[in-house]
Amino acid sequence: MKQIFYSAAGIGISLLFWTSAQASDKVCLEYEPVVVILSGKITRHMEYGAPGYGEDPTHDEKEVYWYLDLDRPLCVNGKDEVSPDMESEEDIRELQIVFHKYPTGQWVGHRATITGTLFHSDSGHHHTKVLIKSESITRTAR
Repeated sequence: MKQIFYSAAGIGISLLFWTSAQASDKVCLEYEPVVVILSGKITRHMEYGAPGYGEDPTHDEKEVYWYLDLDRPLCVNGKDEVSPDMESEEDIRELQIVFHKYPTGQWVGHRATITGTLFHSDSGHHHTKVLIKSESITRTAR
């Protein structure tokens, strides 16, 4: 049975959740500042940037981004009371990774566990509805 670990940190409170993954399970996570730990496969994609972000591929910049293809879909609870940009999302299967510092070595195509915080897309450089700000990344067994 596959096991997935999620971590949540609040003001003065730290919780660790251990969930057995089954087809009927639905785990909804929270946006930042809650810290999560997610696993999946690292992929890299070319996306279009300025000026048209894909509207004019001939003239738009070509940018490379890293993604975490999740082991299983998840949902994220909205925080409309905090910001209308933090809306609820369902069936998230892929997260764009935002690194403070890109890791060295060969990561693309490998499985990894990422510790970080989730946030909702809010610019043309964000290519998934929900992104993860990586605090740490660890390569895991295939």
